[in-house]
Amino acid sequence: MLRSCRPWPIGITISDIGSPAAGDLASRASSDAAPCGDLLTLEIRVLDGSFRWHFDASRLASTQIERMMTHLNNLLHAVMADTGQPLGRLALLSGEEHLPLGGTEPNS
Repeated sequence: MLRSCRPWPIGITISDIGSPAAGDLASRASSDAAPCGDLLTLEIRVLDGSFRWHFDASRLASTQIERMMTHLNNLLHAVMADTGQPLGRLALLSGEEHLPLGGTEPNS
């Protein structure tokens, strides 16, 4: 249940206009679709699945966005590899990220 008032810190927008470039990390003051998150919005273009991030560059570094993009990519690849796998078993972190957390590499 969402307990905070809008605008929420993180949002997802589905857009059928504009031409977002996949991996576009630039923080934009104006866009084809208004960001719905106060801190971060993932905008997905319905026509071709491309996406871009809108974020507050004074509160998030582009390296943080790149890391989130890597996690999203890992998640999408895991879903495509086994569409019947339960959500909790999908790999979000890379093998290198598991090790500092005291874990083991997935599927090892």
